[in-house]
Amino acid sequence: MNKRLRLKLEQAVFNAYWKVFNAAPKDTWNLAVNALKLEETETGYVIYVDSAVAPYMVYTEEPWTSTRWNGKKNPNEGWFRRVADAVAVELAAALGGKIEVNYGGVE
Repeated sequence: MNKRLRLKLEQAVFNAYWKVFNAAPKDTWNLAVNALKLEETETGYVIYVDSAVAPYMVYTEEPWTSTRWNGKKNPNEGWFRRVADAVAVELAAALGGKIEVNYGGVE
């Protein structure tokens, strides 16, 4: 990969990371500050939430069904899916790529 393309990729990934950071729930800031990870792999980059650091992350995505919430809607429901979809579109546009979605078997 030439330097110019590499720089373009790194800028796009950096912007994507900050978009996810800004969208993350911040009640305690643990998820955004400690659990959100950006790693370079042999084939590119991965942005993910480390479940060992924020094991509750999955619950920030789901509807609240417990009676404890008195019918209130989870204000964070679906945040990660929404931001992941937006980031995919932005990365594809910035880098001239195409989008292939894989939610690990989750629809």
